[in-house]
Formats: sequence, structure tokens, C-alpha cells
Amino acid sequence: MGGSIRVIIDIREGIQDDLDVSIYAKAEFSAEQMREIRLGLSAGLDVSRYAKLEFHWMQMEEIRVGLETNLDVSAYATPTFGWRQMKQIRQGLEEGLDAATYAKPELSAEQMRQAREKLWLKKIAETQLVTVYPGKQRRPVGPGI
Repeated sequence: MGGSIRVIIDIREGIQDDLDVSIYAKAEFSAEQMREIRLGLSAGLDVSRYAKLEFHWMQMEEIRVGLETNLDVSAYATPTFGWRQMKQIRQGLEEGLDAATYAKPELSAEQMRQAREKLWLKKIAETQLVTVYPGKQRRPVGPGI
């Protein structure tokens, strides 16, 4: 489907859904960006967080998905992060991890993924320890103990 047809469809659907299409019906936005903004408006989201020209539509999608799941997207809603980096930060937040430890623009998405997975494994190990030994304090295990 061509971009101009997609634009017409998104504007028409926005009008049918009684959305403020003036937010996204702008020649500066690509068809994909318009779609992400329309989807956010349809979901009742504060699209001002990402309805900006400096965001690629895939970055917009990551921010929109985070908003849909009630995440604090401020950790990654900046054009400094690529969409793959944003995805790793978003996934960490969804997993209840402290994404601030790896939400650094100088890290690649792959480095972020590795850091996120390490944090997740650590969280799982701690959860299992608490489940296996409820109410017990963890004590260091070493020589002479």
C-alpha cells in the first residue's frame, strides 16, 4: 500500500474515531509516523511524548508501547536512543528491572540486551532464593561457614 493511501486511511480512521487529526495530519510526518500517533490517540495516550519529527516511526512505536503498558517512558523517550536500544530499555522496565544501569546511549542495543538479561537472571535467582528459603536471611557462604 502506498504511503499517500496509508495517510488518507489514517486520517479517515482518525476522523471516524473522533480523534484530533490535526496532531498528526501534517505533511512533515511520514505515513508510518502518522499511524503511530493515531494509534496512540486511539488508545487515549499522551502522544505529546513522541509526536515529534525527530523520532523515527519505530522509536515512536517503542514509546507508544511503553505508554500503553503504563511505563515511565522518560528513561528512553529521547531521540538519543535508537529504536533497538529503546526496545531493550522498555523490555527491562516491563520486567521490573533497573534499566537505568544500562540505559546509556553509548551502549549498543546488543550490549543493552546482554546487560538486561544479566539483570533479569539475577532477579530470578534472588526470587528463587526467597521462594526456597522464605523468611530466612541470606548469609554469605564461604570458608569456615
